[in-house]
Amino acid sequence: MDSAAKDLAALYEDFGSTVSRSNGAPDFLAMISVEDDTVFGSATATDRQLRYLSSTTLDAGETLVIDGVTYKTTKKPPARLLDGLESVVELVLV
Repeated sequence: MDSAAKDLAALYEDFGSTVSRSNGAPDFLAMISVEDDTVFGSATATDRQLRYLSSTTLDAGETLVIDGVTYKTTKKPPARLLDGLESVVELVLV
């Protein structure tokens, strides 16, 4: 593992959440981002993204549990970040 990958792995160890998978694949660490668009104090739309190491492969429509909350990945393919070491996928609340 090169130094950039080691640094990212340490970041996920320190700040990531454990993600459980409904398909029996191993758990992994990731960081979830939730951004709400609000109108008059009520959420009208919420964008949820999951950032994770690219060594993990996620399927479209896969069910994930993060901090006790259930999500599904969207059909949109994950985007690669940096030099391909990380990926981001959009989530929907189940």
